[in-house]
Parts: sequence; structure tokens; C-alpha cells
Amino acid sequence: MGRNYGFNVRTMSAMMNKFTKSDGTSPIIAGIACIIIGGIFIYCAFKVFFFFFILAAFFIIFGLICLLLGLSQKKEILEYHKKLLTSGIAEIDKMKGVVFEDYLNELFKALGYRSQTTKYSGDYGADLILEKDEKIIVAQVKRYDKKITVTAIQEAVASRAYYGAREAWVITNNWFTEPAKNLASSNGVELIDRNKLMDLIIEFKSKNEISIVEAEMNIPAPQKIKLEIKKENN
Repeated sequence: MGRNYGFNVRTMSAMMNKFTKSDGTSPIIAGIACIIIGGIFIYCAFKVFFFFFILAAFFIIFGLICLLLGLSQKKEILEYHKKLLTSGIAEIDKMKGVVFEDYLNELFKALGYRSQTTKYSGDYGADLILEKDEKIIVAQVKRYDKKITVTAIQEAVASRAYYGAREAWVITNNWFTEPAKNLASSNGVELIDRNKLMDLIIEFKSKNEISIVEAEMNIPAPQKIKLEIKKENN
């Protein structure tokens, strides 16, 4: 009967699954450790037993995979943190709903849209009405601390019909539930989630050459101070 050294595909798969959920540090450490162990096994193979070559190859290959995985995760995390900082999304998370609507109104104007807010009640599901290239777009705006549900999609669909718009968007600083995504897909509603919102803000800043100093101060969009004063006075 052959020896069982405890290594199999299931074990390796479980280890990789655990590493993919890490911040990148664990697979890097594991990769270095496996390569070192592989080197030890190569040394032992010359001194003791040829089977150590097989173990050495396993550890070295697994170690290299872990290193590549860890470095890739670290890069993604650093890029995302840079995106968070540059966009100033943390400041948006603190805004009141009506301030967020005015904020987006100014942002889309800066991005080349004709934009206006609707009244704060009885808006038939639209918070913003945008126009660009002779195309009217209604937008439902949600500054929430939780995921956006199907209700927002239903409101956007209703407002598109009421205002005779060509497109309907739902914009949020958060994310969408799976049912909301499915309903939006079947009704042709564009979803602008947290990631896409950050991309729009960064696009504005790059077009207007917002400095890195301002980005580090978390200034998220044009006329932020003016908007907040406006709401304070109202």
C-alpha cells in the first residue's frame, strides 16, 4: 500500500478558496512559505528519496500561484482605495437625500448634460430630468445606507412613461439587490451603483483638472459648499 502524504486536489482547492477571500497578504505569505518548503524538499530529494522531487514541485508551483494571486489582490485593493479617495464617496455617504439630488444635478451639468431637479414631493418617481443630444433621461436618486430594492426601479419606469423620456436611470451611492437588477434589465433601466458613481465623479475631476490635494481633502464634486449652504438656508 502506498503512503498517504495528505495532499490531494480537494485540499488544494479548499486552500485556494480561502486565499481568494483574503486581502492578498495570506496568499503572499503562503506562497513564500511553499517555495521555501519546496526548496527544502529538493535538497532532501538529493539526500534521501526521489519522491521528495514530486513534493518539491507541488509546493513550488502552489507557492508561485499563491504569490501571483496575492500580488493581484493587493493591486486591486490599492486601486480601489485610490478610487475611494479620489472620488470622495465617503463625503457623499454623509449627505442628506435632497443634498445628494442637488449634488448630482451640478455634477451632470459639469459633465455636459442639461439637468434640473424636480420638486421634492409629487415628482412621479423622477428626482432629476437630464437632457443630452436631444435625449431626455429621468433619474431616480437614492442616497441610502442599504441596497436599493425593486421599488426604485418601479418608480423609474413609471417616471419614464409620465415624462415621455427615452431613458430611465436609478442612481445610488450604494448597491442594488439581485431582484432590482433583474427588474431593471427586463425594463431597460440603467443602474448607476456606487462604482459607476465614483467613475462619474473621477471623470468630472479629470476633465476639470481637480488637483490631488483637493482629492485628498475628499472634495467630491462641484459647488459642494454652495449646495450645502443653499440647503441650510432653506
